[in-house]
Amino acid sequence: MGEIFHVCRSAGREFTENEWSEYCSQTRNNPEKAIRTTIGKYTFNEHDVCLNPEVMTLKVNDKSTYGYEVSLKWCYCGNGLWQYGLDYNTGDGGGGFAPSFASPDEKREWLKGYPSERECKLAACEAAKKRLDNSYHKDDPKVKRLWEMVDEYQKTISRPKIVQLELF
Repeated sequence: MGEIFHVCRSAGREFTENEWSEYCSQTRNNPEKAIRTTIGKYTFNEHDVCLNPEVMTLKVNDKSTYGYEVSLKWCYCGNGLWQYGLDYNTGDGGGGFAPSFASPDEKREWLKGYPSERECKLAACEAAKKRLDNSYHKDDPKVKRLWEMVDEYQKTISRPKIVQLELF
């Protein structure tokens, strides 16, 4: 067997260069043959990207063409780990990445995942605030407001849940 060229961790498959080339040729004309791995309610593609994550969008009301918003995304990977992604727009700038399949054995730190949904969402908020802080538009009042909105959302996640006790 040849050297591994592509790994689809969510499906537990490894491809050599020839196998990957054949797979790409087959799915180019027949997209329905593409790898789709469903774990619980989340579906991952052959690149381990979650196609239907949970999403929380925070948006500054603005009538400009480009908008000011952050979309936090997260999913469960079925192996005890959660992973996040995010998109952000700061007027005429922005960026983002999708949540991908997390693995505890992963060498790349950003793919190791989080042991709980709460920790994953908190990490997503931290990442969003860091990206807004590093934005070329960080001094824009709308970007500052967006940062505050992410911070407020993060605080709601950090608070312990209130449990109503019943006597009888």
